Amino acid sequence: MLDDLLYEAQLLVKTCAFIRDLVDLDRTDNALRFRLIINDTIFIQVYANTKKEKANFALISLGQRIYGRDSEGGIWHKHPFGSPEDHQFEKDAGQLVTLTEFIMAVEDLLLKELIL
Repeated sequence: MLDDLLYEAQLLVKTCAFIRDLVDLDRTDNALRFRLIINDTIFIQVYANTKKEKANFALISLGQRIYGRDSEGGIWHKHPFGSPEDHQFEKDAGQLVTLTEFIMAVEDLLLKELIL
């Protein structure tokens, strides 16, 4: 799973014009943490831990999460833009949210908010 996630991120760097770089932050046998750099103040942080069945995708601006999707034990929830401290559990709770799906949502959000 971790290798697949990193491979997906590497492909996204090549195919998404708004993602400038991938920065590997940490890797163990069970966990992975990296950033997808958008600009000098905005990035996407990705964390996955197979042992804890946990995944976190967060859009960070000026050091603060402004949007995110998280999974604990396979149950996904959203931290909505404009209210990122909230937890919204969706009808599709428990279904995998891929990094690609998250990136597409981020791109739509950044375009809508005139950030890109």
